[in-house]
Amino acid sequence: MDLSSLLKSPEKFAEVSHKVDKLFHSLLDSNRSLTNEINSLIEQQEKMERQFERLNEEKRRLEVLYASGILFSSETEMKSLMEKAIDTVVKNLLLMQDTLCS
Repeated sequence: MDLSSLLKSPEKFAEVSHKVDKLFHSLLDSNRSLTNEINSLIEQQEKMERQFERLNEEKRRLEVLYASGILFSSETEMKSLMEKAIDTVVKNLLLMQDTLCS
């Protein structure tokens, strides 16, 4: 028997109504559960994106340090080496300050 026929039958109406109610609540619970799972996944994704940004910033700093090391090792004059070291440190401090302020 289909649902509409059962609903028209007075003796079955209460039973069918109860089953429909139960199904509706089950769907609501499933929807809440799914929504919680989706929210959790979104939070995890946002956390991973922030971590990825931090790793990219760390990578950039290491690249600067590596490039500075290569540059410093090729210098033979102490004065020139010190000037480049100071310029690099000041430049990176300014970049870090800009990053922290933004």
